[in-house]
Amino acid sequence: MTVPEKCLCQAPPSVMIDPISCPAAFQRATEALQEADPIGTNQIASLTLVTSAADGQWWVARNSTSVHSMALLSNHEVLLGPTVSTADAAEYGQIVGHLDDTLRKVRGPAAAIPAFVTSLQAARPQWVSKCVMTTLVYALVSPLTELEPPAPSCGTLRLATAADMPFLAAATVQYCLDTHIDVGFAETIYRCGLASQSLHVWAGDDAIPVAFASHAAPVHLAHTRVVRLTYVFTSPAARGRGVAGALTTAISRKLMASEPTIIMLNVDTTNARARRAYEKVGFEVRGEMETHVISANGDDTSA
Repeated sequence: MTVPEKCLCQAPPSVMIDPISCPAAFQRATEALQEADPIGTNQIASLTLVTSAADGQWWVARNSTSVHSMALLSNHEVLLGPTVSTADAAEYGQIVGHLDDTLRKVRGPAAAIPAFVTSLQAARPQWVSKCVMTTLVYALVSPLTELEPPAPSCGTLRLATAADMPFLAAATVQYCLDTHIDVGFAETIYRCGLASQSLHVWAGDDAIPVAFASHAAPVHLAHTRVVRLTYVFTSPAARGRGVAGALTTAISRKLMASEPTIIMLNVDTTNARARRAYEKVGFEVRGEMETHVISANGDDTSA
């Protein structure tokens, strides 16, 4: 899945797509982009922190003076950065189409994905795409001193432990079903969260967990850091009781307590209940992205 480091693919005049095989080099190359849009670039930046050179491929689009967009391929999924133009997307699609890789998803700005897919299909005519989700990118704008849960909810936030695995095993499967993720990934969610101590549960007064939340690796910038809440889930029986708001408030307060921090998360546009809960906490919409499933003709593209 590698591209020779010196291989430069020509985009429109004066623009080059530059492959970068080293995560640290990618972070350096995109530093200005991350500082300019710490929220929009966070998904790629935070994944880069935990992706090895053997497991990912990165690209940047640059002109003679600066880098203006970025993309990441990892775990059979392409992420297009928020500033990717249609011309950039077409070049990224052409490159990915010629890699020896089975692409499953592409995520990014809605305006850029059609150009990516069209170019991809020029190299892989048998591949088709289907939009399975549109997500809103939310960021928390309330200061820590004003951050309070929008409604009272009995319970406490605590770090998840191995004792919670029966709950987590079932809850992560349901989360995957709700969010169009392969259920085979459920075990990875909770085992990685336990190992990194980024996974938390919300337990009621009876100490039984009813919700969980985890966060990605923090991305440290010049004057702040950005932490993305990756998985937030409330058991169906506990929904409508203020649990989601209380859980999100509590984990946000914990993350913001030590240093200036931007908290962000992604929400399915069709999940009105979750959107209301996060907006009551203080989150505001800062962007939007689509997820497209890629498959061969005739294969199921519904998940």
